[in-house]
Formats: sequence, C-alpha cells, structure tokens
Amino acid sequence: MYNSRVNDVKFEKLVKFLSDNKLTISAMESCTGGGFMNSLTNIEGASSVTKAGYVTYSNEEKIRRGVPEDIIQKYTVYSPECAKGMADACKRESGADISIGITGNFSNVDPQNKEASTPGRVFYCVSMPNGYIEKTIMVPTKDDNDKSLQRKAQKEIILYQIVRTIEEKTQNFSKMPSNHQVDEHSF
Repeated sequence: MYNSRVNDVKFEKLVKFLSDNKLTISAMESCTGGGFMNSLTNIEGASSVTKAGYVTYSNEEKIRRGVPEDIIQKYTVYSPECAKGMADACKRESGADISIGITGNFSNVDPQNKEASTPGRVFYCVSMPNGYIEKTIMVPTKDDNDKSLQRKAQKEIILYQIVRTIEEKTQNFSKMPSNHQVDEHSF
C-alpha cells in the first residue's frame, strides 16, 4: 500500500494539480528530514510549484524560522500545535499557497520530552488557501537492526498520507478565493 511507486504517482499528480492551478507549495519538516520536499522535487516540473523547503530538526531552528517559542514551551515539538506553527511559519517565510508542517518521533523516546515523545507518532498540518488540515498518525516502529529501512518505510507512510490529505481537501476548493480556478476532478 505504501510503496515508492505509489508515492511517485501521487507526487506526479500533486505537481500537475499545483501547476495546472497556478498554486505553490512549501514545507517545514522535522522528523522527515526533508523527505517530503525531496520526493516532490524529484518530479519533473516541481520547480514551477515549489517555493521552499526547511529542515528544522532542532527547537532553535524552528523558533528561528518563526515557530512561536511559547508553542514549543507549552505543547512541545511533539504536538499538533507545533505542526500548525510550522505550517504557519513556513507560509509566512515562503509565501506559498499551500504549506506543510511535519513533526513527531520515529523511534526513540526523547529524554528531554519523555511524556510527549511517543515513538511512531507523527503530527502534520497542511495550510491551504481555504483552511487547515491537522492530522496525527501512527507509523510502525520495530526493534530491529535496520533503522534505515524502518525510517524509509515510516517516511513513505507519512508522505503518502500528506499527499492523500491534500488530494482529499481539494474536493472542497470551491471555497477558495476567486482568483484561483480549480477543477475538482483534476487531482
């Protein structure tokens, strides 16, 4: 279900949809380490729709890029509030029509945030011209020796879910400002 070719097709559809509708996209990523933007920019034509991508693995970099420090202090980086703060900061910084914030934990409990960091729990927020979509998903975790394969599988699941979320939300683009003409069936 979550294989690379399926994700490639989804990203191809996303790039075509964004291009056809003159929309741009950006992402601020933490646990995925740039995986979303890497997958997007591997698609031909992505340069015409991609505004920016930020890898903000540390709290300091999230704050430096515009995530309010009080959100991190109050809710931690392992929260839907942080993902939304990342999407908002990304939108402000890049000016993209669609911005995404991704944060969470793939495998180890963070010793600085033991209560908040649940291995396998990922938060993402997609900020679109007609509103926000905030999701929390669980990705499989394993205690095996091949962490690189585990991380790849986790990223594939997350990337698939994000593109699917955008795909589902575009069914409601009728609420978008009139300067964006969107065919509901184009994605």
